[in-house]
Amino acid sequence: MHFQPLATRMNAIPTVARWLFDEWGFRREGNCYETTCERLSAAASADNLPMYLLAVENEIVVGCAALKLREMQIYPEREHWLGNVYVPTEWRGRGVASRLVQAVVGACPRFNVSVLSLQTERADGGLYRKLGWQPVERVRSFGIEVTVMERDLRAAETVSLPKDDCCA
Repeated sequence: MHFQPLATRMNAIPTVARWLFDEWGFRREGNCYETTCERLSAAASADNLPMYLLAVENEIVVGCAALKLREMQIYPEREHWLGNVYVPTEWRGRGVASRLVQAVVGACPRFNVSVLSLQTERADGGLYRKLGWQPVERVRSFGIEVTVMERDLRAAETVSLPKDDCCA
């Protein structure tokens, strides 16, 4: 498995947009699949944030994650966010999400990110708790109760993937 920015694989936008819209995007008033495609196309960059990262196995895109800016308006002080971590059902249970998260964390120094936040519907933090995130609080986002979590990347050694396995 290797990781590459969405910007280097623009033909994956329809697939990624479908995943993100079907999982979360439908909750946003006025959002649709086409708008999600347009948003991803406009945001596709390897050098600026947001940066969408793809997990690729044998030339098949098997997951995505993003390093984003200011995901939740109620937290203007939280600049950098891990978001849109998605692995299709048939690829779950193989460590794809964990490796995607590690790859995004590995890209953080390139963007001078020292603290990374996220939101998850899992009250216990699920996978993110296991990967070093700490819960901050429970809040409502688009009508759903979510746990906001944080990871201080300065506080502990971060897990990095080999350079050829990341998005360097």
